Amino acid sequence: MAPRSLGGRSGAAGGIPVAQQFSNDYAAVQGAILSGVAVSHRSSLGQSIMALAQSIAPASSPREALPVRHRKFLEFFHVPSAPDKETVWKD
Repeated sequence: MAPRSLGGRSGAAGGIPVAQQFSNDYAAVQGAILSGVAVSHRSSLGQSIMALAQSIAPASSPREALPVRHRKFLEFFHVPSAPDKETVWKD
């Protein structure tokens, strides 16, 4: 489906160029919602999302997998203390 016109503007809204356009694939979105699954990567919207993902993080060489550390049950609830006792939360 071709992108809609922006009222005579050449793809720029507010002076900022459009970097990515997504297909209007209502049928695929509705089907995904009703099925409780993600939009298929084979749909036109799925292809648009894949193009965005590849433009943000282009494919690179495969990395060696990190070893999986299996936690004990209580380790899931452990909150490490901050070096500074006054710090409650740090982003």
